Amino acid sequence: MGHCVMKKLPHFCIISPTPDLTENIAGIKANYAGKANITIVESSLTGIKETLKHLPLEDYDIFISRGGMVRLLEQCIKQPIIEIKTSAYDIIDALAPYRNQTCIGIVGYVSVINGSRKIAAMLNIPLKIFTVPDMSLPTIERIRRQVHQQMASGEVERLIGDAISTDYFDLPAERCTLLSTGVESIERALEEAITVYRGLARQRVENRQLQTLIDAVSKAIITVNGRGEILHSNSQAMSMLGLTQRTGDNLQRYLAFGSLSRFNEHYDVNESLIIDSSAYGSLLAKVTPIVENGETDRLIITLQKAATVRGEEQAIRLKEAEKRNFQARYGFNDFITGHPEMARRLQLAATYAKTDATILLIGENGTGKEIIAQSIHNASERRDKMFVPVNCGAIPPDILESELFGYVEGAFSGASRKGKTGLFELAHGGTLFLDEITELDKSLQSKLLRVLQERQLIRLGSDRIIPIDVRIIAATNRNIQTFVEEGGFREDLYYRINVLKITAMPLRERPEDIRAIGEYWLSRYRRRYDLPPLHLADNLWRFLTRYSWPGNARQLGNIMERLALSAVGDTLDLEQAALYIEDLAGGQQQLGKKACTQCDLLEGNYAQIRRAILERVIARQGYNKSRTARMLDVDRTSINRWLMKP
Repeated sequence: MGHCVMKKLPHFCIISPTPDLTENIAGIKANYAGKANITIVESSLTGIKETLKHLPLEDYDIFISRGGMVRLLEQCIKQPIIEIKTSAYDIIDALAPYRNQTCIGIVGYVSVINGSRKIAAMLNIPLKIFTVPDMSLPTIERIRRQVHQQMASGEVERLIGDAISTDYFDLPAERCTLLSTGVESIERALEEAITVYRGLARQRVENRQLQTLIDAVSKAIITVNGRGEILHSNSQAMSMLGLTQRTGDNLQRYLAFGSLSRFNEHYDVNESLIIDSSAYGSLLAKVTPIVENGETDRLIITLQKAATVRGEEQAIRLKEAEKRNFQARYGFNDFITGHPEMARRLQLAATYAKTDATILLIGENGTGKEIIAQSIHNASERRDKMFVPVNCGAIPPDILESELFGYVEGAFSGASRKGKTGLFELAHGGTLFLDEITELDKSLQSKLLRVLQERQLIRLGSDRIIPIDVRIIAATNRNIQTFVEEGGFREDLYYRINVLKITAMPLRERPEDIRAIGEYWLSRYRRRYDLPPLHLADNLWRFLTRYSWPGNARQLGNIMERLALSAVGDTLDLEQAALYIEDLAGGQQQLGKKACTQCDLLEGNYAQIRRAILERVIARQGYNKSRTARMLDVDRTSINRWLMKP
């Protein structure tokens, strides 16, 4: 069963300055039952201020009155006021009895005077006009004197007007005729009031919706006028600044914005402002001026606490980091070593982790440089922020630049319409790990140096400077000092990244770690492939320990995966494993030779010898053709051409 929803009826207060108006209103009041609640209050013009003191003004939605009473109410109340306008019929009713008389005066506002002139001309009544421009006491007194003078001289025998003539002019009733207000005029005013109320009700709903909307915004929003008076504020602004009301206060009491009239001279509206306040901390303000006729009329100000902005930016970066798996998983306990010197170097790295200084990690491929870098991050004060690794040798230079520094929409052909946050920005507050840093080309080296020096960057295609707070850990498998001397790496950038240095030892220098690392990988792979534990015989471990492991732990891990998948049974000795590790056995034989290990390079014709040498050099450079080309001082095309020749 449905429920009837009762709508609130408007409450009108009609202030009547004359008894006849009161009587006419009372006569039609019943017609508006169910449309509006009507309260009738009778008051003289001179007594209206006292009357208002005793009325519950906030209970009324709209006030209704006529003539001079409307002007007085406008000075005293904030609610809308509807005027009962004097109609042509009301004027005719007042003037008709004095047709063909010559000493009639009329007092009133311009609208009444203009209407009376036309009707008086039709009725052949010459009028003495007394126009009331306003209800100020000096104006009323001036007109009162004029009326008295002309009545005393006989120029005016009767004065027609509203309550002004009786309340202010002290004239005898027999010489005054009050303009009566007909029922039609009252009804028109009431219908207008109902229409206005409905419009205001709709506006209130829209205002509440708008207020709810801006209250839902996490930023403080304030609108101020040219004097700094707050015209509007949302809940966040009231809470942040401690405002006691949404409007009316002056913003200068809380924040110093300087002269609003000269705002455009002092501030760039396209930039955010930092306001340092002892009361509220650092605030980030965005100010938008509303300009009318070339002048700043008001300002819309949004405020955020700088700490909140940093927190939100960090949350966004964390989400982006989660998408791209930018997390440091390893700690120093994950680096397997029993070698005293390597343990000492790890302890040094742990000491360096407590600082924010740049660290350079040096070591061959597979020696655990990234594990050390992640361990440093996880042992630092930045452990709760991002660890962003980037392999400088795996990404083409033109792409790497946009990856590192980010770009804005339209920065280059093929750029995302949304732009992109660079790795430096993603690492803000955390650590950026630049692996194979010596693979950067000279242009990127210069740009990286500037960012490291200034601690700020500019996205590609933008002119906005973005400050960054990033700890840099760089790594290389080169002899970087020699590479600097050869001109392959900027000397000033080398000094910038070589503040603290850690060198990771290769496995051949810590053979006692080979078995422990191998057992870790073997156990891990057997579990991954759901296989039972596998035991390697001592003779196999002795063989593996004597091997030089040029690929270090990465190569050892690959061999352990091969053994884990190839072995039959739960035990594997050297003889059983010979087939699986024959490439290692060949390497051992070569290492064991006392004769020249490079003699095989002398076999064959010139092209074959050149190819054999080239293959050795490429292998030594980790099968990286670009590095090989730089080492041999030739272009990469020549390398490819030589390799293709038989």
